[in-house]
Amino acid sequence: MIVVDGRIRVSVSCRGPRQGTCVNVWKCPYYADLLGMNPRPPFLIKQMKANLCGFVNQETPKVCCSNLTQTKTNEATINLLPMDICGEILHSSRIMEGGNASPREFPWMVLIAYKTGESSNDEEFRCGGTLIHERYVLTAAHCLEDNTVIGVRLGEFNLKTERDCDDNGQKCESVQDVLIKKIIIHPQYNSRTFSNDIALIKLATPASLTANVKPICLPRDELLTMKMVGKFVTITGWGVTETGHKSLILKKTSIPIVPLIKCKHLYGKFKPITKNQICAGGYKGRDSCSGDSGGPLQYIAPVGQSHRYVQDGIVSYGLSHCGVVDKPAIYTNVREYMTWILSNIEPDLNFGSCRHPSTCIEIFKCSKVVQNFSLKSILVLKVKTSYCGFEGFTPKVCCSDIQETTEPSTRVERWSNELVNHKNFDLLPMDICGVISTRFRITSGVSTSPGEFPWMALIAYRTGDLLEDQDFKCGGTLINEIYVLTAAHCIDNSTILGVRLGEYNIMTEIDCDSNGQNCEAPTQDLLINKTITHPSYDPSSYVNDIALIRLAQPANYDSSVRPICLPFGDLLHVSLDGQELTVAGWGATEQGGKSAILRKVSVPVVPTADCKRLYENFKPISARQICAGAGKGRDSCAGDSGGPLKRIDSINQSPRYVQYGIVSFGPIRCGINGRPGIYTNVKEYMEWILDKWQIEDCETPDGETGTCTSISTCQPMLDFLDNVPRPLSMEVHNLLKSYICEYEGRKAKNKNLDIESVISHPEFDKRTRSHDVALLRVPYMNFSIENIQPVCLPVNEARNYNLANQNVIVTGWGATENKSSSSELLKVQLQTVPLEECQNLYKSIAHPVTHLQICAG
Repeated sequence: MIVVDGRIRVSVSCRGPRQGTCVNVWKCPYYADLLGMNPRPPFLIKQMKANLCGFVNQETPKVCCSNLTQTKTNEATINLLPMDICGEILHSSRIMEGGNASPREFPWMVLIAYKTGESSNDEEFRCGGTLIHERYVLTAAHCLEDNTVIGVRLGEFNLKTERDCDDNGQKCESVQDVLIKKIIIHPQYNSRTFSNDIALIKLATPASLTANVKPICLPRDELLTMKMVGKFVTITGWGVTETGHKSLILKKTSIPIVPLIKCKHLYGKFKPITKNQICAGGYKGRDSCSGDSGGPLQYIAPVGQSHRYVQDGIVSYGLSHCGVVDKPAIYTNVREYMTWILSNIEPDLNFGSCRHPSTCIEIFKCSKVVQNFSLKSILVLKVKTSYCGFEGFTPKVCCSDIQETTEPSTRVERWSNELVNHKNFDLLPMDICGVISTRFRITSGVSTSPGEFPWMALIAYRTGDLLEDQDFKCGGTLINEIYVLTAAHCIDNSTILGVRLGEYNIMTEIDCDSNGQNCEAPTQDLLINKTITHPSYDPSSYVNDIALIRLAQPANYDSSVRPICLPFGDLLHVSLDGQELTVAGWGATEQGGKSAILRKVSVPVVPTADCKRLYENFKPISARQICAGAGKGRDSCAGDSGGPLKRIDSINQSPRYVQYGIVSFGPIRCGINGRPGIYTNVKEYMEWILDKWQIEDCETPDGETGTCTSISTCQPMLDFLDNVPRPLSMEVHNLLKSYICEYEGRKAKNKNLDIESVISHPEFDKRTRSHDVALLRVPYMNFSIENIQPVCLPVNEARNYNLANQNVIVTGWGATENKSSSSELLKVQLQTVPLEECQNLYKSIAHPVTHLQICAG
């Protein structure tokens, strides 16, 4: 009730376009805001007249102020809609009768990708949608019933071209393929009647807003009450054309909104038609069709100070033969679902809303964050609500909007003391681990790119007596240059042969990108020095399913071989429940069967308590394990036993991949709804991992077993040197030299290598010794080691060098003057003899000397 002139009067109910309350125009928030604009919107006077319900003191107008306009849709989240950049009209475009759209004309158009088979190329776009926010896509619910949805494509125009350019071949743009974080289907959606056919897709990473990727506007304020019947609107999509085939190029056409009663007569016997739907179309050859489902019904309207595209409907359904005269189609009425849409957009993801846009910078370049930085503090509200986008994988914040803080409770030291003081903590390769290549961005699909996950390892096993009887049955991860982390159940010392690093496509010698460019270095096949299985591993329950493989020689770091990061400090306490992590591999399990190309899949972490209930009749589940998956087709069958469960976290103030789990076990039929896979929890075993690390097993000059470590961390040696007078004597130098087991990572120990194959010259003759040359293929050797280096061979001009009467050196461990082999490498200098002279010396023997041989000595 309101008080006027001291008397109590009941507020007057009224009916304008919508029912509401008759109030002073300045007391209606909706109209008060419009009247305060400068200049005022041109539609304002006309709309006020339509809602006029009286006057105050015969001067100030009263309007019928509806509850909907008073609440202005949803004040809590309405500001998340990017009204400043949405629905922009390309100045060079003009709505025509129909036909091809222009590049960047409808930059909010989205294609939804579905998996159609096992191959990485088995993907298809079957539905559309619209970008309404950097994190959200609006589409039809019936498009998301299929659990084969894998991601969305933004910025597409011509499906046939890699990049879309204008008619002059200029202003070319690339598409953005983005994974899906969450699907939100309207809770009252009915798949039989198509009622409430609306859904939201939350993207795993924000869309990068460019010329060909921008959001469309959604109706708000006066647009919620606008009468649309009789108006022409635009539909866009790649659906079936008049030729009966899907279009490769984005199409557009305009159709009229028709009275809802027409659709009730047409469809009412089969499906209920309500105000939550729009009836549009009925023009011959001008209709939304198969493949356009989920796409927009849009029109141009004033939004703020300019005209923009506004989405009024979502393509829902129609007759099987689309584009029939007087047979309109059904669209979901977006206006009727604005409250639902806004209530499902999370307000803490208000990207791009800096009060001063120039202060949107990478989080670690903002001194206010760095000064108070910790891995946990990123989640506090004052930073979380200041996000404004991403630079690659690095979050950006509105630096000027973050308030300085001196509260001790929000300040955490850069590193926690946990593990940092461990004697082997420095062996973690923090400077290079888990680095995300600038060539990659996480996209949709299950196939990776060469070099995307350079820490992936394949474990080789002997399967028969022949040299080629080998198979990769398990995976692992490189965690420093000489250690691979894997599952204990993968360790079978009777058949395990070695480890392959740097692999991507098992079927190719060299891995390159799809254009045959950016080729990676050859794979590295390394022998195993020893395996270390957790002493409490139980093969029946898979408890403590973790192991280390120590390589016989260090891995050679390159673009396709790098270590992954392991959790430490605050990362040991981060909660993963509900988080999306990535598992990768070649699909190989301990039973065999694999993909030729490295694959990946995103899986959600399931709380341990829920997992215990799911596995209570099978195996015990503890906090030392992680449950993840539980979605159909999303499980570690896409990876290998022993492979990594990982996600991107901050290490050394940069985004890095950190391994949190090791693929352990799951149901025999993986990827089943409601049955997650089980992973060993790496956080629970970090101390065990560091305890087992040694740079090198070695012996002291006295014959005692020791650990090859940096001289600066060997306390007995430091104590000894503290008591030695300076300068050091030659005797002390020789003593130190006898203890040396490594030179800056380059081993001085000899290595025995297995011969993989022998390649003799095909024309070699045992009798004449002609073509007496052969190759031995051995496992990869690390040329960074000082005493393992390749010799040069004669190429180019060196092939024509005249060796006659030249001094040459011969080396070997052959027979000495004592007629026994030498234990040390020997050398001798000889002089070559001209070929003719050599032929005369050997003319009496059965096989002549030829130009393919050299005489010396």
